[in-house]
Amino acid sequence: GNVLGIRGGFRGFTDPELLPPLVLTPKMVENIHNMGGTYLGSNRGGMDKEKIVDKMVEWRIDQLYCIGGDGTHAAANLLAEEAGRRSLKISVV
Repeated sequence: GNVLGIRGGFRGFTDPELLPPLVLTPKMVENIHNMGGTYLGSNRGGMDKEKIVDKMVEWRIDQLYCIGGDGTHAAANLLAEEAGRRSLKISVV
């Protein structure tokens, strides 16, 4: 399968025309640790857990790795709960 990088934080799920996901390849990320800042972008603000999980199903995402602070991890927990409520086999880490 592919590894997708969702640009613009959770906004990348709900505004994919503006911030389409990137298919990440080993070549693209082999020196990412030498770069400062963020490679995929970020955003602050609300999220719609139902729309994000809908998009994860549409894009056939079965694993979501969230990197960030307390707010990011609180949102990740909400996504995991929503996926569980729907009995979806989606892991959110």
